[in-house]
Order: sequence, then structure tokens, then C-alpha cells
Amino acid sequence: MKFIKIKASWEDYPDRLNRTLVIREDLSLYDLGVTLCKLFKTKFEHMFLFEGDNCVYEDETRVLDSLKRAYDYKKKKALDVLLDNKKLKFIYDTGEYYCIIVKKISKQIYEYPILCDALLLEANGDGIFEDNISGLVDLMEGEIDENSLVSFGEELPEDYNFDVAFDIDYINYMLILNIPFFESWQDDGRNDIVFEEYSED
Repeated sequence: MKFIKIKASWEDYPDRLNRTLVIREDLSLYDLGVTLCKLFKTKFEHMFLFEGDNCVYEDETRVLDSLKRAYDYKKKKALDVLLDNKKLKFIYDTGEYYCIIVKKISKQIYEYPILCDALLLEANGDGIFEDNISGLVDLMEGEIDENSLVSFGEELPEDYNFDVAFDIDYINYMLILNIPFFESWQDDGRNDIVFEEYSED
């Protein structure tokens, strides 16, 4: 399959939280959003959309209500949209407003004999704090209090390390298996539980 290389970085702290990856050349913008949700460790609790230079790309049910020119992100190829816009913003949770800047960073086309939407190349930062962007900003600024280390309504472990190590080979194996979401970036059994719970639904 043919892939293109992109980089996605949190707008507020791009050096601390980012992902470099290759995505299928024919990947839809919606499926890119799903991949980014996985790789930034969301729990898919909120909607996402993309903002281009003068338009938005979102769910077809919201297109008619948009104040800007709007397109259905399921009907757009990610590559075409990246080429059409100088800057592409991926917005997750419009209330908290996590804004990830997405850019195509190479003209080269990569070929891998693998059937998957994306493969991770490099990563920095564990991921977002679901429903708690202020806590993540506190962590970035070194101003942590009892409400900072909370994600998805749950306290993070006392030994929590935002600058976690990534097992890239393992993560890509999980992406090929189409994991619903990530609990861990290591082969420590936590993602096995995700698969078990998801298959029961």
C-alpha cells in the first residue's frame, strides 16, 4: 500500500505532544480523525472536526448548521485536504478545544506491504487528558495540583510519567489489529483488556 508522511502536534505545546506517522494515501479525512484520536489517547467521548483555511470538515449532520463553508469529512480524502490547505487543524472536543496542527511533511510516497490506515514513526507525550485540558496545561507549566492529573474522570497513577517511552513496533501491531483505543504504549497487557471489553459489546 502507498502511504504519505504527516506530523500532528498539539498547538499549545507542539514539542511536548506530537505524533509523526504515515497514513494511507487514499485515507478519508474521517478515518484520519479516528487514527489521531487513537494516537493522542482519547476515549472517543466527544466529536471531532477539522478546520481548514476558510472552511470546516465535519460530520454530515452538522454541515448545514455550520457558519463557514462545510464539507462532510467522510467524503474527503485526507491527502487532498492537506494539499488544499496551508494549515489544517484537528479539533477534538469543542468544549475543551484540543487543537492539533496536522501537516504533510514529505513529498515522498512510502510503500509498505501492510493493510492498515496508519503506522506510527515517532511520538512525544503520553496524550491528552480527557475532559481536563486545564490539568494538562498545568502539567506542562509545572503547576500541578490535586485536579491536574485526572483524565476521563479518573486520577492518573502516582508514578504517572507524561514523557513515557513508546514501543513503536508494538503500537503499530495494535494499529494493524485496529485497536479501538489505547490504554498503554507498551505491551503490558492493558490493551488486551481493551480488546476483551470491546469484543463483548
